[in-house]
Amino acid sequence: MTTKIIDVDPSTLRHLPTANPNVMDPSTFEGLVAGIQTDGFLQPVLIVEEDGGYVIVDGVHRSKAATKLGLPTIPAVLAPDRGRAEILRLALNRMRGELDLSEVGQQMQFLLDGGFTQDELTLTGFASWEIEALLDNTLDGDELTGADTTPIPPEKPKSYSLTICFESDSHRARVREALEDLGDGNIIDGIEAALDSSHLAPDWRG
Repeated sequence: MTTKIIDVDPSTLRHLPTANPNVMDPSTFEGLVAGIQTDGFLQPVLIVEEDGGYVIVDGVHRSKAATKLGLPTIPAVLAPDRGRAEILRLALNRMRGELDLSEVGQQMQFLLDGGFTQDELTLTGFASWEIEALLDNTLDGDELTGADTTPIPPEKPKSYSLTICFESDSHRARVREALEDLGDGNIIDGIEAALDSSHLAPDWRG
């Protein structure tokens, strides 16, 4: 089986149990939402089919933005298995290259000269202060000269509380044994695996 493009409901996609290495601050996420709302969903996410559902391997923020906008379906590249999907994710990230900030600033100036407003340029994903610095050619990697460099605080992670009640000690022992088996000896991993395979999977990890 090779990769193919299908349409999926973004709200049903399960997430990988590992943390997403691509951190996005709230203001950038809102820019992503605005961009999709204005121009549509332009870049498919990368998924794999497991246990009767789809797991998202690349494009978590795009899928969350689509869910926030209430999009019924989004395009997705379906990989044949998890291993192949992971290789594709690494390859896609590697082949994106690096931005030439000087060139980006020139392109933004060209857009401004053509009638676009600075507010409209925020649809590129750059914050207003970043755009001003790019136009002044003062944005250099992670350092910024002549603009506010106060870091934007990351979105506070969600926390969850889980209470399990048992009818008897024997019932508790059977459930504990089952969860330990599911988590390869670790009861916490077993609980996470059970939640991932339940109807709560799209929501409980945030």
